[in-house]
This record gives sequence, C-alpha cells and structure tokens, in this order.
Amino acid sequence: MNDNRFPNSGTLWTNDYKKQPHHPDYKGKGEYNGVEFELAAWVKTDRQGKQFLSLKISEPFKKEAP
Repeated sequence: MNDNRFPNSGTLWTNDYKKQPHHPDYKGKGEYNGVEFELAAWVKTDRQGKQFLSLKISEPFKKEAP
C-alpha cells in the first residue's frame, strides 16, 4: 500500500474497508525526514457547499505482542 517514490512524501488510497461514516475515506502512509507516518483523510463539505479534505497524521500502528 505504500507507494512512496519521493523523499518526504506520502500516498493516499481509497479506503475499501470503510464501513462507518467516521472511518476515513482515504488511508495511506508516508515518510518525512526518515520518520514513517500514517495518513487518513475524510472528504467533507463546508457551509458554502465546497468540498475539502480533512487530514490526520499519526504514528504507524504497532501490534502489541501477546
């Protein structure tokens, strides 16, 4: 899912697993100054009817060992 071809960049993909309205419309990964991060984006509409993207940047998910 990570398709970074350039330094200090990221990629968003359509979230095929979205089941609830609060789930992101797009998800992806990126890298900045050698630090990896996860991206999430939601398509929203403002009061004038214009669409925009709301973004969240977070540390990569790490599954805890049992």
